[in-house]
Formats: sequence, C-alpha cells, structure tokens
Amino acid sequence: MENPQNNVGDYAWLGLAAGIVAWDVFAPETMSHASRRYMEHPIFKYLWVGAIGMTALHLTSVLPHYADPFYLIHLEKDN
Repeated sequence: MENPQNNVGDYAWLGLAAGIVAWDVFAPETMSHASRRYMEHPIFKYLWVGAIGMTALHLTSVLPHYADPFYLIHLEKDN
C-alpha cells in the first residue's frame, strides 16, 4: 500500500482545480476569456503560448532538467 504522504501533489491538483472552478464561477472574467484576450495582443500572444508550452513540457517531464525553468527555480529554492 502506498504511503499517503507520498501523494501530497494530488492535494495540490485538487486545490488547483477547485480554485479554477471557483474563479470561473464567481469572477467577473473567466481564465479562458483572459487567455483569448492575451492571444489578441500582437506580441504577448507569443509569450503566452511559450509559457503554456513550457508548463506542458515541464508537467510531462519532456525537458531535461538543465532546460526546465521550473526545475531550475525549484533547485535554486532548495539551496
């Protein structure tokens, strides 16, 4: 049987999902609408797509550690 302490990331995902749902229900602008607005900007759309892409690559563990900015930030925090 797995140790529940090893699955603390599951609580983070649940909290993130709950926060997104709450935001989309109660906030004056949904996150999806904000994303579409970012994509209308002539320059910011490239930064936005890059940020989404980098996050997806990090979450799927595709990037080597030396090229993963999220990993490098975490590494710096630990030092």
